[in-house]
Amino acid sequence: MRRRLTQRRFILAIAAGGAVLIALTAVIVIAAVGTRHTAPAGHASPSTSSHTPPRAPSFAGWPNAETTGVPAEARPLQKHGDLTVTTAGAYYTRLDIEGCVTVEADNVTITQSLIHCARTRRPAVQMKGGKNLVLDQVEIDGGGKADSCVATNSFTIYRSNLHDCTDGIDFSSNVVIEGNYIHDLARSTGSHNDALQTLGGADDIIRNNTLQSFRADTHDPMNAAIQTGRLKRSLTNVLVEHNYMDGGNYTVNAGSPPTKGTVIEGYVFRNNVFGRDYRYGPVRAVGEGTVFDATNVWADTGKSVRTQD
Repeated sequence: MRRRLTQRRFILAIAAGGAVLIALTAVIVIAAVGTRHTAPAGHASPSTSSHTPPRAPSFAGWPNAETTGVPAEARPLQKHGDLTVTTAGAYYTRLDIEGCVTVEADNVTITQSLIHCARTRRPAVQMKGGKNLVLDQVEIDGGGKADSCVATNSFTIYRSNLHDCTDGIDFSSNVVIEGNYIHDLARSTGSHNDALQTLGGADDIIRNNTLQSFRADTHDPMNAAIQTGRLKRSLTNVLVEHNYMDGGNYTVNAGSPPTKGTVIEGYVFRNNVFGRDYRYGPVRAVGEGTVFDATNVWADTGKSVRTQD
């Protein structure tokens, strides 16, 4: 009797083992055929469509929304209205300015602040008699209306995020523009949008910025990343180096023919990187007094950008 029970248990064990083996084989077969992945809630599943979505600019290694503007550790910010500065040496930090800024004093600093200035026919931040303004880690939102985010002379702007203005910065003399992200310019009827624009000046440095005049959401190249307009005064000793520039009818307009009594001297472009979202070409109007050398290259190939006159 005991021998029969032992044999029966042995047979049942073999049968159970066979069932497990069959189940494992089925799992292996399913895995070999391929598993369908379901995207987590709130995320789209990968598309197999051949349709190419609108290209969004890539700013890896260049100033962008994550590396410019108000840092997270500076928040929360204190609410403030229009700001007119008349005290020399004034220092402002961690403000949320719902209005425009006018600087009438020397040696003013505004840092780690938001500026929302949605008014037409004026810059969001305007120098008006003062000099040596410093803007550092600010975000300027022109609300689609401000003529420019910053204008016009004797200021330094670092690590800042400028957007939704007609122009990014209108500059003339004694200006340093370094480490900024200028993008998403605001188109309006008849507007002439430039990331940077000058009508003449002296002793300026434009270095290590993202100057993005191409607007990806509307596929609008705007007018230029750097526009050298019809000069009202001579343009001398201006260095443009190590910037990422994209968009524009021409990305760089290096100078309209100087008006009577004006000259361009020492206008140097070097070590800049160009995207290809322009309408006609990367650069034009490189005349006497302007240096555009072979260190200016394409982002995609690393080859030198050739000028077009």
